[in-house]
Amino acid sequence: MDLILHQPYTFDEAIASFTNGVSPEFFCRNDFAVFPSAVVCLATLGPSSSEASLPSPSSLTWKRPDYQAALPGKVVDVLARNLLWSRRLKDHHLFLRLQGDEPYIYAGPAHLVSYGGADYSADFTLLNKLPRDLWVRLGGYAGWLLEVNHKMYRVESGDLGGYRRLCGLMTSREYAHFCMTRYEEDSLSLYTNLRRGWLMYLREPSDTGIYTRDTEYAGDPKAAEIFRCICGIDLEFRASKTLPRSLALQAAEEFFLKGVLPRCVPWDAKK
Repeated sequence: MDLILHQPYTFDEAIASFTNGVSPEFFCRNDFAVFPSAVVCLATLGPSSSEASLPSPSSLTWKRPDYQAALPGKVVDVLARNLLWSRRLKDHHLFLRLQGDEPYIYAGPAHLVSYGGADYSADFTLLNKLPRDLWVRLGGYAGWLLEVNHKMYRVESGDLGGYRRLCGLMTSREYAHFCMTRYEEDSLSLYTNLRRGWLMYLREPSDTGIYTRDTEYAGDPKAAEIFRCICGIDLEFRASKTLPRSLALQAAEEFFLKGVLPRCVPWDAKK
């Protein structure tokens, strides 16, 4: 059977499409099927933090609450390596469904990015980004995802009142930070202290970033501004790369409303 991207398949159909006369080995409560040339992941997405989820339209975090052990080597080891080279022996392929659904959606091949940790999870990057409608149907956010002081909130596009209520969680603190992203997977991060704000825009998750600069800054060019994450980590940025806090907050709101790089602040063209 030739698989069609983003089409539904039963468990048996998904397995049969890779069999080619060879029966697979099953692992992790049958969520992984290992073939000679492929590792198939059949993930059931759930609402709790102990279940599989889609952090973005192009990524999957696999986990399940009834499996608490290291992932088998046959599931994660798909490369042959020596000191000079590595060669891919197998590809990972992902199938996704919601709890209560019978068929899985074929999400295509993916790269295993990391695995392990206290929750014995596995993180994959999809080679084919999920279409917007499928992403929303599988639990993705239709508007914006805002991480405010390490807590996640979903805000509908254009819901300025909801956005400003979340910003109030920042302005009431001496130190605060947030990051906003959406289906397009670009993001804007903001760190604030009582005086200043530091902004970073990523065009996509692996981007090196675009940063603001204060064209009116007249202080010591070597001076630094200190910010602090609520987890206790201190962050230090050059003061000339930060902005007055009110202006930084204005830029973030402009990004939320217009969805393009804010023009109310200058951005460093070198980045």
